[in-house]
Amino acid sequence: MKDSLSVLKSLPPIATLVTLTAVVIMFTLGVWQLNRAEQKQQRLAHIATVSQQQGISPTQALSQPDWRDMPVIVDGQWLDPWFLIDNKLHRGQPGYYVVRLLDSTEGVIAVNLGWIAAPRQRDVLPTLPQADPLLPLTGVAWQVTDNPMIRETATVSAEPEWPVRLQQIDLAVMGKWAGLPLMPLVVLSDARDNSPYVREWQPVVMPPEKHIAYAIQWFGMALACMVVFVVAVRRKNRQ
Repeated sequence: MKDSLSVLKSLPPIATLVTLTAVVIMFTLGVWQLNRAEQKQQRLAHIATVSQQQGISPTQALSQPDWRDMPVIVDGQWLDPWFLIDNKLHRGQPGYYVVRLLDSTEGVIAVNLGWIAAPRQRDVLPTLPQADPLLPLTGVAWQVTDNPMIRETATVSAEPEWPVRLQQIDLAVMGKWAGLPLMPLVVLSDARDNSPYVREWQPVVMPPEKHIAYAIQWFGMALACMVVFVVAVRRKNRQ
């Protein structure tokens, strides 16, 4: 007991506090990365399962416990509102996601038609295809995730000029612009031949293996930090 107390007293308080704090933070980040890897593995397994199913209506998809990535089929009439979702890259080239509203018998649905390149001049909007996408349209159900770092600042106009440029897909903001309530999902349109839009959706951008690699790095850094601290304390005590 006395030996333990003497060892504790010999530890430099500030260096000990900083080291323990750093180790706890790095260990926590490692555990978080492992949890993210498990979530990605479950998501990929879910995608593999639902991709084999036939397309269902958006209402049927929303009735499922986990409706993300469910194949859906939508029909109805295209509405006037167009939205350009800014700052979307495709193979390093800047562009927009083009989102249009569809009036179906189940409600108004936001459909992401895909990516289109942006003009070189920032104040010039891209020329959108005149022909409406053919209906019925197939795709997958996508759940909107809010980016807390983005806050829309555009003032909603009673008579907007379409298309409206937004920083992210926000169904509440888009509903205000259109003056319509929107269903709580977005349909990612399937790829079609001769389409002017690029549709290469990536539901899982970072694979589970990369999260595991990051976790190993954090655990390794935590261990290295402890080893360096112990070695430094022993050398100090010897001196």
